[in-house]
Amino acid sequence: MDKISVVVPIYNTEAYIAECIESVLNQTYENFELILVNDSSTDKSLYICQEYEQKDKRIKVISQENAGVSVARNTGIDIATGKYIAFLDSDDFWDKKYLDILYTSIIKNDSDMASCNFKRYYGKNKSFTFSGFPLTNETINVKDNLADLIYSTSNTVNRDVWGKLFVLDIIKENNLRFIRGLKRGQDYVFFLSYLFKINKITLQMKECLYFYRRSEVSMTTRKLYLDLETEMFIAKNAIDMIDDKFLITNIIFYRTYKHIKNTIRLNISFSDRNDKLKELLKEPLVQKAKENIKLLYMQGYKKRIIYNLLKKKFFLIYLNYHVFRLL
Repeated sequence: MDKISVVVPIYNTEAYIAECIESVLNQTYENFELILVNDSSTDKSLYICQEYEQKDKRIKVISQENAGVSVARNTGIDIATGKYIAFLDSDDFWDKKYLDILYTSIIKNDSDMASCNFKRYYGKNKSFTFSGFPLTNETINVKDNLADLIYSTSNTVNRDVWGKLFVLDIIKENNLRFIRGLKRGQDYVFFLSYLFKINKITLQMKECLYFYRRSEVSMTTRKLYLDLETEMFIAKNAIDMIDDKFLITNIIFYRTYKHIKNTIRLNISFSDRNDKLKELLKEPLVQKAKENIKLLYMQGYKKRIIYNLLKKKFFLIYLNYHVFRLL
């Protein structure tokens, strides 16, 4: 069996890190190294990790100056020695067959990535909610499904790096790394950069193997509002990888749609929201995409949202959002 590297970036998750580590140690697939990257935690997270390191030789604990999740993951990539690599957030956890099923699916289908389904876990009352992704297992050709892989929110796979198994050589040979300093969106850019280097993905969506914790900590750290500059920075990094007009246009509009959705969620006045949408409309990237509006891949209410923005019909944007529950 091939070795798998598991990278866990850690910052102040003393309440959850033990459950996270235990879920890896309890894997039915045992040939792995667990790389715990402590990003200068100020609680007992490092101590807990070091306790586990003393008990299991497969565990490596690395400490670094506080630099964020992207740098912590990059540190893990740099020292990883496995053939495959998986990323796990320190407040989440895995089903015991996570590595076994994803590894087997890659080998069986000669794929470059495997992805599983997930459940949201509410620790306070120990309840679960399903992700909403279709329960299908299939291997798909990346080039034939680029549109769905890049823009879809329900038909294929999420664009986070957790819930997946990657080929480490593809990452290292192409010098793929997470962008330092981004608080949100770093997964999206990394996912796209990897996507453009591979041929096949195996989806194990019938298998809910990843448990995404929704706690007070995660809900405040993971739902940070992205300012317009950051949102467009993410879009630019994504489109810099390609020269296809269709893909460029739709990546810009995908990030535009995400920004509209997050703007509407802000607890600010109607007038202030309008000002933010007007600011978005003036963005050079949005204006560039506007020239190729006929290439817009989005359908239904999402398409109407984009058209309403370009026509400055802000009230209809809110109406569509609330009527169709754009989440």
